[in-house]
Amino acid sequence: IQKANHVIHYTRSWNPAKEDQATDRAYRIGQDKEVYVYYPSIAAQDFETFEIKLDKLLSSKRRLADDMLEPNTEITQELIQSVY
Repeated sequence: IQKANHVIHYTRSWNPAKEDQATDRAYRIGQDKEVYVYYPSIAAQDFETFEIKLDKLLSSKRRLADDMLEPNTEITQELIQSVY
């Protein structure tokens, strides 16, 4: 397992941090190969499947967490006025 560079998430977790932690194990110290991450899912042409909806939900959670950890540094006049 020390040289593994493929990560397959067969079942998706509702918590994106849990998935990220499992993926990060492949990016350990000494890893010199490119790491590939797979999310097998079912897709349909006429409707949005649960897997696709869950992927969108997890993506939005990741964006929100990233936004909270790296806030926007641009301060506008409107923002300043709304605080006071």
